[in-house]
Amino acid sequence: MRLPGLSIGGTIVATALVTSLVNNPPAYAAGTLARIESAVSCATSGACVSGSNTTSGPGVSGTSAKGYGVEGVSTSNDGLKGISTSSNGLSGSSKSAFGAKGISSTSYGVYGASVSGGGVYGETSSTKVKQAGVMGVDRSSNGTANDGVYGTVTNGGWGVEGTSLNGASGGGVTGHSSTAIGVAGESYKGYGVFANSITSDALYATTQMSSNVAEFYSSYEYGSGISVGAVNNAIYGQVSGRGNPLVLSYAPKPDEEPETLFYVDYQGNVYNAGSYQSIATTQSGATVESYGTKTTRPTVEDTGTAHLSGGSAAVPLDATFAGTIDPTSGYRVFITPDGETRGLFVASKSMRGFTVREVQGGRSSTDFDYRIVAIAAGHAGQHMARIDPASIPQHAMMKRNPMQLLTAAGR
Repeated sequence: MRLPGLSIGGTIVATALVTSLVNNPPAYAAGTLARIESAVSCATSGACVSGSNTTSGPGVSGTSAKGYGVEGVSTSNDGLKGISTSSNGLSGSSKSAFGAKGISSTSYGVYGASVSGGGVYGETSSTKVKQAGVMGVDRSSNGTANDGVYGTVTNGGWGVEGTSLNGASGGGVTGHSSTAIGVAGESYKGYGVFANSITSDALYATTQMSSNVAEFYSSYEYGSGISVGAVNNAIYGQVSGRGNPLVLSYAPKPDEEPETLFYVDYQGNVYNAGSYQSIATTQSGATVESYGTKTTRPTVEDTGTAHLSGGSAAVPLDATFAGTIDPTSGYRVFITPDGETRGLFVASKSMRGFTVREVQGGRSSTDFDYRIVAIAAGHAGQHMARIDPASIPQHAMMKRNPMQLLTAAGR
C-alpha cells in the first residue's frame, strides 16, 4: 500500500505510517493529526504545507461547506500565489459567487502580471443582462476619486482596451454613470479620447434628456476642445424639436461663464458674434486675410454687364435669381457706364427685368456694368431687427475638469 506524498514542514506523513494504519486505525489517525498540527507552524524558507501530484489531480485541494476552500494570509507578502509553466498559475471556479476573490486594505485586491500574455484575463458566457468579463467597482464613500477599472501602459499601447466581435449590438468599451461621467479620457501630450472607425461613425453620442449630446472644451490657453478629420462628415449634428445642431462658446477660464460665439439654429440660420474673415493666397504666394461685408437687411445680389444701343438697353433678370427676390419689396439697380455718355438712368423695373436709358434723349452706344440688390424672399420688412439676448443659446458654467480633480486627488 502506498499513500500520496504529503510534505508538512519537511516531515513525510506517508508510507512510514502504513503499519499503524493497518494495525490500529484510531492510533494512526491521532498520530497523523498530531504531526499535522505541530507542523502547520514552521520556520523554514520553504512551504509549511505543500502538495505534489504527478497525474491530473490538484496538488493541494481544499473544500469547505461555508468558509473558504483554501485561504492564504501573509503579513508582508502575497496571501496566495500560483505559478504554472504551461497553464493557469491560479484558477478559481464557483457556481454561485466569485470564482476568485482578492481583498486588500492598502493595495490591489487582485494583481496579475505576465511576461508574455495578459496580466489579468476575464471571460464570461453568461446570458444574463450586463455581465462582464472583467468588472471593477469602487465603493469608497469619502469622496476619493478612485477607479472602477484602471489601466497603465508604458510601451505605447492602451491603458484600457475593449474589443467586441459582436457586430450586432456589442461595443468595444462602454461606460455607465447614474450621476457623473460614463467615460472620461485624459492625456498630457496626446489625445484625451481617440475614436476611429473603418466603416461607420468614429464617435457617436446620443441623449434622451433635455441636455447636450456632447460637450467639448479646452481648459488651457492653447489646445483644441475637439479635433476631427474624416473622409465624409467631420462633425455631424442632429436635433429633434427646436434645438440648435451646433453651438460654440468661449470662456477665458474654466471657472468663468462662457460666451456664445457661433451657433446654427434648427432653421439653418447661422449666428456669430465676430466678423466674417477668410484666408486667401495671392498670385505671388502671400497669405492674406479678407473680410466679409455686413448689411442691415437680408439681401441677395447679382451683377453683370449689358450694352447700351442708341441710348437704350433692356436687361432681363436671371430667372433663378428672380425667384429668390421678395416680390413685394422690389429691388435696386446700380449702373456704371463703361464709356462716355450724358448719364444713364433706370427707366423701368419688373420681375422680368429692367430698362436703362441715356438722359436728355441721348443716343450713345456703350457697355455698362450693373449691380442688383434685392430683399430675400420671405424677409420683407426686416431691418436691423432687435433680438432678445435670452434667445441666444447659453450653457451653464462649465464644471471643473473632472480629470483635474483626479489629478489633484493624487492620482
